[in-house]
Amino acid sequence: MGREWNGIALPKGVEVRIQAEGSQPVVSIKFRFKGRQHRALHIPLPTGNTAAEKLAAREAISKATAKRLEVLSQIELGTFDFDKSFPDAAKERAAEGSQRPMKFFIERQIVEVKKHPTFHESTKTAYCNDLKAWQEEIGKVRACDLAGHHFKNYLSKLDVIAKTIRNMMLPMRAMIAEMLEDGELSADPLATINMKKLLDKKAASDYEVKPFEWEERDRILVAAKAANESFECMVQFWWWTGLRSGELFVLRETDYEPAFIWSGGKGRIRVERVLGETDDGSWAERVGTKGRRKNKPKARWVFLNPPAREALERQLKILRGDGKVVALKAARENFIWPNPNTGRGYTRPDLFNKSEWTNILAGAKVDFRNTYQCRHTYATTMRARGEDDTWIAEQMGHENTDMLVRIYGKRRVDERGVEGGYRVRNNNWKGA
Repeated sequence: MGREWNGIALPKGVEVRIQAEGSQPVVSIKFRFKGRQHRALHIPLPTGNTAAEKLAAREAISKATAKRLEVLSQIELGTFDFDKSFPDAAKERAAEGSQRPMKFFIERQIVEVKKHPTFHESTKTAYCNDLKAWQEEIGKVRACDLAGHHFKNYLSKLDVIAKTIRNMMLPMRAMIAEMLEDGELSADPLATINMKKLLDKKAASDYEVKPFEWEERDRILVAAKAANESFECMVQFWWWTGLRSGELFVLRETDYEPAFIWSGGKGRIRVERVLGETDDGSWAERVGTKGRRKNKPKARWVFLNPPAREALERQLKILRGDGKVVALKAARENFIWPNPNTGRGYTRPDLFNKSEWTNILAGAKVDFRNTYQCRHTYATTMRARGEDDTWIAEQMGHENTDMLVRIYGKRRVDERGVEGGYRVRNNNWKGA
């Protein structure tokens, strides 16, 4: 629940818990005895901020701290007797674990998730929604009656992919583990479920990694230029940098270093912002960090190969020579890829995907694939050229090569799009 309560520091092994939303908090202690984690000594805490109430809270926390030190000392000396130290604990656990409905424990877990000090807000929302779904399904089941079939029956009838089920089980597994620690369950109901067998039966996502082949790329660029030359530049740049759409649409001219020299060409661009969805469903820029964080990009330099640099330089000339865009330069905030129809930046990345991109593919007579396939196209092209997986992962903003191997490990394609081919690094950037 955190390392302080109402401004009062909590020593190690002492915690404040709220059994259910709206109920009175209690202070308890945690300790390990005979290879098992125990919680005991549930002392009610006042919730007010008066001097008397704060003093009472401090006294309760001090009492719990002293009791835990006493227990640890007895455990070390080999004289600890759980039943003598906490005579009511077994009776309380039996009453809670055997008779209380799962609704009680799920509501308690929701409270803990909401107050978790490190969870992102979107994670808290997702976990709470999953727990509420479980409450609808098993809320009336008593803890003593909870069995594996309650979970299996529910999960089997869901029309979702395996990854969704794994995510749904995360907060539930945490709750079950806590109930086992507290003695509120005598056995793990999840132990009887063959989760691998269950997940294998769930349909995989319909999404297919299908990079654009060279012949398709040529047609797409022609259709993009017919719609607007900026679109042609954008798509070419996208294929040769592999950026996420949320990263692409917030690039600014100040992010570009044209004079930078590297072994594969000239120029690099800084990626440290993303146009992402916020917790309230709106869209906004988020600033990245050195490490990957939820809804934030990994701040990095992306080196520009010749096709990417050519597309970017051509786009900058368009921006500087387009009177409509120049007049709205303040509005576009120096975005490299503003919406050419408005001169302003895109307010959400899927707007291009749902309108212009759909029309471009239709004009090119290419079956629709979403813009994320531009990222897949970059990855497979770089691997086909013989580039190092670690370097590719860094360029794409991955922490390691696991994602590359898992998604593209079987997609070694040559630069003409022939499955199974492999070509060493070369200076051919046009697929000829």
